[in-house]
Amino acid sequence: MTALLVWITSLGTGLLAGLTWAALGYLKSINKENANKINTLETFDVKKFFLTLGVGAFIGLGSVVLKMPLETANAYLVAGGFVALIESVLKAIWRRYLKGFFEKIGF
Repeated sequence: MTALLVWITSLGTGLLAGLTWAALGYLKSINKENANKINTLETFDVKKFFLTLGVGAFIGLGSVVLKMPLETANAYLVAGGFVALIESVLKAIWRRYLKGFFEKIGF
């Protein structure tokens, strides 16, 4: 793989990870002003979104600077991604469905 292709692939992988994380973060969030209501999303924060994309890009390019093989970087990304994915999905389910249910029955 040529050096330029490694940089582009790593940047793309980092951006995709950042995009996925930003989307999951938005979907699991609740509007702080309406925290007592169920199924309310926070307003979309463009600055927060691009910051998350930037972090993903930084991590992707950091793997190139550290001369980490793409397979190793992807293994770390996948492992960390699964942790973040499962945590975000569980938080989203809790906030959207279970929290209100348990509050209604007195827990």
